[in-house]
Amino acid sequence: LRQKLGQNSRETVRLVRGSHIVVPKLFDHGRCYFFQGEDGRIIFAIPYEEDYTLIGTTDADHSDPGTAPECTPEEQEYLVKFASQYFDKPLSRDDVVWTYSGVRPLYDDGASSATAATREYVLTLDQAQ
Repeated sequence: LRQKLGQNSRETVRLVRGSHIVVPKLFDHGRCYFFQGEDGRIIFAIPYEEDYTLIGTTDADHSDPGTAPECTPEEQEYLVKFASQYFDKPLSRDDVVWTYSGVRPLYDDGASSATAATREYVLTLDQAQ
């Protein structure tokens, strides 16, 4: 992007993948849940498409913008175990109907992990022109 715009900046973008799993409906109402895990992270469980529950999300660095994002087996397991702590019927990977992932371009603040990366907007003005 810097080359395309002809900008010389030390600031960069950090690509962070967020993955989700979809499982059969876990509850019979239209409200969503937010859960906090032992690791301090938060996930959600949202009613989805009448018969399903959408659970997400993870935060993982996505180093290659040319590679399509996908929910890894490790991310699926993380979400299954995390959600299972809160529902009467524990989930397993066999309950996962489908998955999807997306990539968020975040300001690279040098955080040690994708989870810790800032979600704040950063605007830098070029005063040279």
